[in-house]
Amino acid sequence: MRSIKIRVTLWLLAFLSIVAGCETTSNPPSPKSESEPAPVTWPSQPPQSPQPVEGFSANTVTLDQGWDSDRIQKFWFTGQGSEVLPRTWMLALQRPTGERFATAATFDQYRYLPASPTKFNPDGWPLGFANSKDPASGVEWFGYTCAGCHTGRVDYGGKSMILTGGATLANLSGFLGDLIDTMRATAVDDARLARFADQVLGPGSNATAREQLKAELLSIAGSMQVRKDGMVASDNARLDAFGTIFNEILATALDLPNNQRFADGPVSYPFIWDSSHTDRVQWNGAVSNAGVQGPIGRNVAEILGVFGRLTIDPSRKGGYSSSIDFKNLGDLELWLKGLWSPLWPEEILPPLDRAKVERGKAHYTAQCASCHEVINRTDPTRKIYATMGAIKDVGTDPQMATAFANRNGKTGRLEGKKEYYVLGRSLTAEEQGMSILNNVAAGAMVADMEESGEAALKDFEGFYRDAAKYDPIANPAYKARPLNGIWATPPYLHNGSVSSLWELLQPPEKRSRSFYVGSYNFDPVKVGYETGPSAVTTLFKAEGVGNSNAGHTYGTQLTDAEKWELLEFLKSL
Repeated sequence: MRSIKIRVTLWLLAFLSIVAGCETTSNPPSPKSESEPAPVTWPSQPPQSPQPVEGFSANTVTLDQGWDSDRIQKFWFTGQGSEVLPRTWMLALQRPTGERFATAATFDQYRYLPASPTKFNPDGWPLGFANSKDPASGVEWFGYTCAGCHTGRVDYGGKSMILTGGATLANLSGFLGDLIDTMRATAVDDARLARFADQVLGPGSNATAREQLKAELLSIAGSMQVRKDGMVASDNARLDAFGTIFNEILATALDLPNNQRFADGPVSYPFIWDSSHTDRVQWNGAVSNAGVQGPIGRNVAEILGVFGRLTIDPSRKGGYSSSIDFKNLGDLELWLKGLWSPLWPEEILPPLDRAKVERGKAHYTAQCASCHEVINRTDPTRKIYATMGAIKDVGTDPQMATAFANRNGKTGRLEGKKEYYVLGRSLTAEEQGMSILNNVAAGAMVADMEESGEAALKDFEGFYRDAAKYDPIANPAYKARPLNGIWATPPYLHNGSVSSLWELLQPPEKRSRSFYVGSYNFDPVKVGYETGPSAVTTLFKAEGVGNSNAGHTYGTQLTDAEKWELLEFLKSL
């Protein structure tokens, strides 16, 4: 009993510090002036050689990012409470030919990385998926892990480099569409339904159980269709994550369909090395690493965006019931503190021209360093304070930032409840989306206070609330981040509208207006993926809402020779 009281006390202290924050800041450094040299820190020792990867072919390697092979595998395959489908369903679904739906070919088509079974991945799911058991029902679910969105891959010279914490090229909308079609086709085809029921229920199951299974198939397929209909269709490497999360909470969880909005602010999946060491995350800096929007709160929102289950019942005492695995969330965030960005691997990619790198450093100082500081990528105590660039100054597509700022909805059964569940002001009949999300995240934490409190304390990074620093609703902007590892994260700009770093250094009117996305084949000269059509690529066009490739003109006035020098320096970060 004493142990429980201590844990609850710790949780309350953590929750109060997370919600209330601290009015005194830790004096974040002022932005650098353009004349101040960028401090460049080279690694104190050469990185380890690329290492082979268990569960992948012999030509697949990981780079030195501060983690051993077990930590990498755990990151890839640690569940967080995502519930896409019951595990037995995912194993049993079939194509019309009788072939399993969940094959390497299916996942590769939508740019998820197929893997063979290992002790961390006994079912051989693709990288970024795992099983998790609902403790209440005992049902084992197939769902996303953190790595499903935050793992990259670069192919060159016969090698495939997997980049932990990088940016996926996945096509979530396309994958969901195929899964929905397969479920519906199974439900209405007697032979396929019989095979499916034999595997899920057993060959001796009765007709009533099979009819119920059919109804459940159609019901879940319908719910998935609502989610898919709210997304930008079939796009590799991009997703409007905030729009999807808001739809899941404001419309689905609150049972208010009129709160649904089309998620039309797609962004590239962000790389997440350094995220635990940064005061603000997300492309628009909307989530602080202090406050309830800090590490544990933002991860609650992330899970709800990838099929986490949540029941919002304000009459229930003790928070909102959910599928969120707070222990694993705490572990994942803690592990990320030790993750480094990958260095350009000269054993695989063409060696850097050190003379060009040195000349490029001067261009970086003049053109880039005032916003994109150069950091010591391996410093475990590093603190990164984001530089926010107003949309009017940066000139890039405004849709993501403005859609977030303008997103609101009816609060329904949450009207009159506290913004942070037990603290803060009372919610009115209509609120900004982030205020509703604050209530939901805090309510989910309260429902599992021991685990969420321990996770919050474990992941606390020492950033404090600084409300005057940046308001993403009043002043929509985009975040400028350190560019270590930037070579490994094409396509570029927040919305993935520029195919390579070389293209980004061209005046906007000279940038490609369309290109194909989805190839892992790397161009080490221009620093980007190959952009030709194939069976697995989708066509991006820099037109329509959310897709502009304008803006970010820094460095575009350099000569071509100077641009190549700057590009060489960017490779070295």
